[in-house]
Amino acid sequence: MLRRVQELASADGLDWVYMGEIGCGTGVAFYPPFMLMWLSEEPALVRRWIEMQIARAFPLTQRMIADGCAVVAIGGDVSCDKGPFLSPRMYREFILLAIQRHVQVIHKAGARAVYTSDGNHWLIKEDLFFNSGVDGYKEVDKAAGMTWPRLIAEGVYGRICILGNLDARHTLCNGTAAEVRREVFECLRYGQTGPGGHILHASHSVHEDVKAENYVAAVNAYREFFGLERLPW
Repeated sequence: MLRRVQELASADGLDWVYMGEIGCGTGVAFYPPFMLMWLSEEPALVRRWIEMQIARAFPLTQRMIADGCAVVAIGGDVSCDKGPFLSPRMYREFILLAIQRHVQVIHKAGARAVYTSDGNHWLIKEDLFFNSGVDGYKEVDKAAGMTWPRLIAEGVYGRICILGNLDARHTLCNGTAAEVRREVFECLRYGQTGPGGHILHASHSVHEDVKAENYVAAVNAYREFFGLERLPW
């Protein structure tokens, strides 16, 4: 599928950067209840399970990069609105090492690593954003407190690329086209203020509750900001 998309893009003269996506067992939000119990009662089982995920994920990561993905989105949800699903100590003990190893595989293959997780990450800021070695942060959850002013104040934007921060929980679902345009402009203006770099992106995904007209409004606002021609639809 990736190769076919590359062929179609090339035929249309599009110079795209391709991003693969693969996790290695660090998405704590998806752990079943018995695994959450293992974290405190059977930690060795959690480590063995993560190693099983790594055994699958790392070769697939290398294949993605060999097939033309210059960026790999890794991870999985580690936080909710109220904070991380694990304590900072448990996050460091079980999750951080796997992320660091995954980042090393990606960097060694010549690509960039982007961590993907919505939620409020401030309690694990140092490990998630700085000690992990990631190059970027995707699914920047404005509604959970990961706002542009704080990303800048806490030094996150100065260190890594921000892939966000257009609100896919409220603005894209319930806002007006004018509100979408205003938020796109705000994101892009913040994105031009620091050294970390910025790519406009929704705070999660373009899911089924996003209004089609608001998606079009977001794309056209982006094009307007950079002086590009509006879409014909």
